Amino acid sequence: MIDSSTNIAFLIVDSLRKDRVNQETTPYLYQLSQEGVGFSNMYAAGPSTSEACFSLHLSRYFSDVSGIGVPESEFTTFAESLPSRYSTIGYSTNPLTSKHYSYHRGFDQYDSTDLSQTDNLAQVAREYLSEDGMAFEILKNTYYKFRKLRHSTIYHQRYESIEQVHNTTTEKINNAVDNDNPFFLHHHYMDVHHPYVPPKTDLPDDISPHDAQRLTLEIDGSTKEGITQRGEKMGIGDPIGAVKDLYDLSCTHLDSKIKEFHTELPEDTLTIIVGDHGEMFGEQGLFGHPHEMWNEVIHVPCIFHHPSLETTTITKQQTALNIAPTAIDLIGGKVPNMMRGDPIDMTDPHSEEYTFSMAGDPVTVGMVRSKDYKWAIHRATQLKGLTGRNHGELLLPTDQSESIKNGRMCLDTNKDTAKELSSLFDSVTSEKTSAAGVDLDDEELRDHLEHLGYM
Repeated sequence: MIDSSTNIAFLIVDSLRKDRVNQETTPYLYQLSQEGVGFSNMYAAGPSTSEACFSLHLSRYFSDVSGIGVPESEFTTFAESLPSRYSTIGYSTNPLTSKHYSYHRGFDQYDSTDLSQTDNLAQVAREYLSEDGMAFEILKNTYYKFRKLRHSTIYHQRYESIEQVHNTTTEKINNAVDNDNPFFLHHHYMDVHHPYVPPKTDLPDDISPHDAQRLTLEIDGSTKEGITQRGEKMGIGDPIGAVKDLYDLSCTHLDSKIKEFHTELPEDTLTIIVGDHGEMFGEQGLFGHPHEMWNEVIHVPCIFHHPSLETTTITKQQTALNIAPTAIDLIGGKVPNMMRGDPIDMTDPHSEEYTFSMAGDPVTVGMVRSKDYKWAIHRATQLKGLTGRNHGELLLPTDQSESIKNGRMCLDTNKDTAKELSSLFDSVTSEKTSAAGVDLDDEELRDHLEHLGYM
């Protein structure tokens, strides 16, 4: 157990692949993983932010509620679970974890990207026009076409940068320290989410920020052929290589800024760094983080770092639902009964017999992973622009490379195993409560997904 007045820094890096935490791409994150507790088999509870961050903040599955986001009152968030002596400070640059979706619950101070507050045209239209009327419909369609044209012709920074986040929260942290209060700090960084646009000084000479944005903005679910054609039209010789390089450069820049920030935090700080989900770069012919259950999307990096923690790498299978309960338990707090995850004993960790991941409302995509097999279901889905293909059922041996062909062959010869895992998945996803987040037909949800490059 760590001291009950220990500070906590809970840092979510959107779209960070597990294999990018290495000495070359992210040397400081790699250093922290070697000095603290690294997890080699941590699995996200969903393939995109809506599902994955719901589980990180509430230690619940996305299927437990209707809609998107944190319910207004039900359940207990990570921030709400901490003793009242903590000053709670948050900043999310992802619109899907903004105040609009109630992710500010439990925070004394919470800054977030909320396009409903910054996009005046959309706000005025909703205030003065009937959303059922023809005038609103015409204006809405024109508005989205204009935004799409703007994205393809003009470069503009889509998210607050890691530098902006750090500048905003540093003073708040210092105020908490000056008042002798331990702090709980949460950052959600978007610097490695598509579009991959590292600082201009880090870009190759032949690619401008606008080029990087055009090449990688609507990458989610794109194919190799689509990206190659797009890049060749732009005069980029190796579009696939350029996409990977832009992502890696973004990771390296983020790593350097985390180092600058982290080394200035009080030594008595429990730092948790996790990717909400991963990213694909041509595996299975896809890019981005589509609603599919491949390891590149759901196998995520996770690091716990504190001077009191013994250096180790936990190789046993874990679910991201365990992260919040583990932190609460480490400071001697009480883990809420409604959290579905369990604290991890860092000296004698348990292994999750099964981990689950899912997406859709109702659930259309999901997986359950045991020691030996991963059963996955992929039904064709298009939830507000978040796409996934219809592969049906797959059974993938965990010790072999993943492919649709291997998954179908294994399913044919291990039908009893597939049936058992399928039944387990159904039992987990059938525990829906009456709690609800933002309705899936919410127009601001469309704004946010369009801003993120999904529509």
